[in-house]
Amino acid sequence: YLNGDHNVIGNCLVKCVGGSAMSVNGTYNQVINNEITRTGKGGISVNGGDMVTLTRGENLVENNLIHDWSEVYQTYQSAISLGGCGNTAIHNEIFNSPHMAIGFSGPYQIVKYNVLHDVCLFSADAGAVYAGRNWTSYGCEVSNNLLYNVGTNDLPANGIYMDDCISGITICNNVLVDVWGSYLLLGGGRDFVVENNVIVRINVPYDAGRKWGISYDQRGYDGIIDPSNWFEHSRKGSDLWTGLYDSPWQTDIWKEAFPNLARVSDDFDSIETNPYFGANPGCSVVKNNVAAGPGYSSSIGAKVYQFSEIEEVKVVGLDKLMRKYEEGDYSLYKRSSVFADNPDFHYIDVSEMGRQTK
Repeated sequence: YLNGDHNVIGNCLVKCVGGSAMSVNGTYNQVINNEITRTGKGGISVNGGDMVTLTRGENLVENNLIHDWSEVYQTYQSAISLGGCGNTAIHNEIFNSPHMAIGFSGPYQIVKYNVLHDVCLFSADAGAVYAGRNWTSYGCEVSNNLLYNVGTNDLPANGIYMDDCISGITICNNVLVDVWGSYLLLGGGRDFVVENNVIVRINVPYDAGRKWGISYDQRGYDGIIDPSNWFEHSRKGSDLWTGLYDSPWQTDIWKEAFPNLARVSDDFDSIETNPYFGANPGCSVVKNNVAAGPGYSSSIGAKVYQFSEIEEVKVVGLDKLMRKYEEGDYSLYKRSSVFADNPDFHYIDVSEMGRQTK
């Protein structure tokens, strides 16, 4: 347990502990080059920064190997958890867990260049990268990560799961291979940027109605329109609205940083026509994404099409995108016509993901 600033926890092996491996609170701390395994709870949690002033914690979780954790408490025990404002998980390798790999909350959290595989093995309603039910986690980024072998046939977990109307997240340049649930699941939120992701199905059989490449629903809208709908969190007086009202979203600092959040409306009478009404899946951009392998399909709500910019995923042959996938090499073929014929879609270098030799 560390509480302070400008500290380094590096080159440690933490194993066989009943709770979590490391809990770090403060700013400008670094957790680097560690191995963590056989914990009863989670791996590394960091919390730092100030949401009111949008001062970033600048805590760094880098180049760690985390595997076979969460042996006693088997749900919601992330290998890496980011809280507060403005912290980063980069170049980590994470595998073998019953539930989620990386979770975050709060603005400006960065999850990039990580390799996550064989996670969410005992869970269905879960995601390898997960965040949920918050309208104020704007400025977060999930980019340039490699995810493969997520979930199982009986428990079809998701790849990147933005749950219950969380909003303001950028999801770009990720490569997702053999996810048993939805590769990208956007649970009704707004102000997403989802671009230049690669979705690949190799060994996971196609199952219509259960496994989507991109699933973007309208649960916030549906929960208001239909009183019998299961999603109650967007209704008047619910936790999404109270969380928004209790946040600094209308201060000058937040308005300047997140102008679209500042425009969010609580006029329930405008729900059918206003893209800025908080519960509507509005102002998102989903484009320039590519899928390969058999049986690609997506699930996009009607209100998502109405209020956001949605471009259909381009489906290509697997051999045009990957050449060595049978060997477990998920590198993209740099000279593929996929890139030459689609100038808005750019090459993603998988070798830059995961732990790096220093």
